[in-house]
Amino acid sequence: MQRFGTARIGTRRLDLVFVRVDNIEQGARIGLSRPYREPKHLSKLLADRLVVVDPGFGIETATLTASWVEALREKQTVGRHPSLRTAAMWM
Repeated sequence: MQRFGTARIGTRRLDLVFVRVDNIEQGARIGLSRPYREPKHLSKLLADRLVVVDPGFGIETATLTASWVEALREKQTVGRHPSLRTAAMWM
C-alpha cells in the first residue's frame, strides 16, 4: 500500500468503493480542481457523496484509492508577485 507520507503529492480524485455482502459493488468519487491532501476536508467531501451508496444488507469491504495524484504546488505565504497585482487591476 502506498501512502502520501512526506511526499509532496496531493490527490485530484478519490474513489471509495464498497463491496456489499451480496457481492454488489457501489462507489463514491470526488474530483478536485487542484491537488489536495488535507484529510478533514477530503473526508467531508466524501461524506457528502455517501448518500448515493445503498448498503443493502451490509458492507463487506471498503477501499479508498487516490486514483489521480499530482505534485503539490508551493503555498504562497507572504505578499503577491507585483505582476499579479497589476494583472488583477485589469480584470
